[in-house]
Amino acid sequence: MKSGAQAMEHDFEEQRRTTEAVLEDLADRHDLPARATLDLQFLPVAGADWAGVVAALADAGYAGQAVADEEGDWFEVAVADVPLTLDGIWKHERATTEVALSCGFRPDGWGFFVG
Repeated sequence: MKSGAQAMEHDFEEQRRTTEAVLEDLADRHDLPARATLDLQFLPVAGADWAGVVAALADAGYAGQAVADEEGDWFEVAVADVPLTLDGIWKHERATTEVALSCGFRPDGWGFFVG
């Protein structure tokens, strides 16, 4: 755990089920591309370590992909060329969530950009 961050309980199985449901709903309503840039959003909780999360994400292979909003209310990790499948999304969602939780952030959702 990074400095200042509190250990947080998290249900990864529920998170994966939610991701699966959201993806299925999107696929039912839209013609999804095979691949896209995946954006994963996280919200700080008390004691969140902003500098630590960026460094820890870089250590986990997500260097340069974490961006905080100007007000410091959230940050996002953008991962290019992700297959829009449950396994493709979950691979990055799980990895970034583990890092974020260790630094005092909780997952807030994901989206994608095609362009």
